[in-house]
Amino acid sequence: MRVDGHLTGMFAGALLLTGCSARPAIELPADPQERAATCYAARLALFAAQKGGDGLTIEQTNEAAQFLLLGASTNGIAEPTKARALAERGQSLEAGISARKNAAAYSEPCAKAYPETGPAAFKGLAADTPDTRMMCFALTNAMIQIYRASDVAPAGRGETYGRLNMLLDERISAEVQAAGDPNPAELAGRAVRGLALGAQAGPPTQVMDACAARYLKANAPS
Repeated sequence: MRVDGHLTGMFAGALLLTGCSARPAIELPADPQERAATCYAARLALFAAQKGGDGLTIEQTNEAAQFLLLGASTNGIAEPTKARALAERGQSLEAGISARKNAAAYSEPCAKAYPETGPAAFKGLAADTPDTRMMCFALTNAMIQIYRASDVAPAGRGETYGRLNMLLDERISAEVQAAGDPNPAELAGRAVRGLALGAQAGPPTQVMDACAARYLKANAPS
């Protein structure tokens, strides 16, 4: 069977053009801290491109910040100071990613590097225990601080998270006082462990929404 030489040449040319235009796959940094900052920066750049430079929503802030919290978590402990340092590094990387206009190319590698960020990662809240309440409080408290630092409007979910934060703060404080002679170091240790658990449980919006559904509903006036 004879194949038209001109048609074959067209296919060959198209393949060459496709090969030349394809961008190489994104390779994330090997260093865990730099990797987290890079994924955070890429998510910020992606949202900025989608919104035309407008501020982030609560949900977008949650999604991007999870990379910071995961990067700041080591051996079951999340260090808030490390998260702040990663945020600063990520903000410095964002400009380069935005200039290259390849923020979307980071989505798949970052999802593979951090499976906890996947939409199916959250399996629901654990039973109501002091550790679960501390996890909900520590995660919500950390995110509220990020909203304030990022000038995110506290409407909608932000207001709900604010009420959840106050409720759990009061409840945990009362429980600690009832136990007698509170140990500040022990309480701080519980908080940083809770924050790590919250970051690893799944997307923060899903986790905090579940916390709000449980604890705000339980304390709603009848």
